[in-house]
Amino acid sequence: MFSKNIIENFIKIGIISLLKSVCKSIDIQSLKLILNNKYFGKVDEIYLEGRNIIYKGLYINNIKIKIYDCNLKFNYRNHLIYSEDIIINSFLTIDKRGLENTFFSSICKNLRIKFEKNLIEGGNVSNFFLVNDLITCSYSKSNLNKQIILLLDLKENLIFLEDINNKNKFFIPLDKNIKFNCCNIKNELINIDLSTKVIFEN
Repeated sequence: MFSKNIIENFIKIGIISLLKSVCKSIDIQSLKLILNNKYFGKVDEIYLEGRNIIYKGLYINNIKIKIYDCNLKFNYRNHLIYSEDIIINSFLTIDKRGLENTFFSSICKNLRIKFEKNLIEGGNVSNFFLVNDLITCSYSKSNLNKQIILLLDLKENLIFLEDINNKNKFFIPLDKNIKFNCCNIKNELINIDLSTKVIFEN
């Protein structure tokens, strides 16, 4: 009969292995589990905090994750740890450097081209600044250095950037499985609160 501590440690190893396999970089600060007292493999709650995350071209400074009611399977479908229908609640922050690293990453090349075409008339972005709850974007066009000030907003589960002068909008393409509860800029940080369904690849 496995003790509760052995089960908890095994689950933690599985979660850490999963995170390190899907993230290019992650520094796990804290991982806490509340196991169900009756059913093996059922976890009532998972709390995780991490920093310096690189996930699919997205550079995240800090993340806090909460997961409720998951039924885990072990060594199932080529996964050390597996579950169906996991809903993850996450709060993450991105600073100026993370925004720039994300924008200029190779994965975001098509997004960058569309942004430059639609919001800055085909200019080339040089950098971003997060000031007064807004994004200031510096760019060059026809050998001239220019700036555009953008509002980051969320409406009907769509995140978009809006030029505060001419009201042009650029919608950011996102996974339909993600539900955004909040997206704003405060204290020179982009703050995003979201829920998403995790789908394990077979």
